[in-house]
Amino acid sequence: MQLVSVLKNVLTSTRSSYRLLSPAVRLMASARRISVVHIPDTDSEYPHLEYAILDRKTPHRYVDLYHTWTPVHLRGQGLAAHLADAAFSHFKGWRIRVSCTYLQAYARKRPHLDYVPV
Repeated sequence: MQLVSVLKNVLTSTRSSYRLLSPAVRLMASARRISVVHIPDTDSEYPHLEYAILDRKTPHRYVDLYHTWTPVHLRGQGLAAHLADAAFSHFKGWRIRVSCTYLQAYARKRPHLDYVPV
């Protein structure tokens, strides 16, 4: 069974420091990070996507998605794409700058995404 399938069934706590974007992905606003929730039998580093809020003014809210990371032993299972899906969904309606090379390639393959190329 692929790890992404397992993650969809993971239960998480309801701490107020983050909110779930999907059953397997959480937004940690204070850390400016979107990460996969607990993965059983792994070390403390989880796949994550980091972002910076460049401008909060309405209607021109602007965010930079600048880094994704997946531990070597978890690569190739679609986790970074899962994080990217969550990020683009969460920031829908924002101006999105994509400076992470993985996310640039991800966005180029999905012409429906609205983003600002670097």
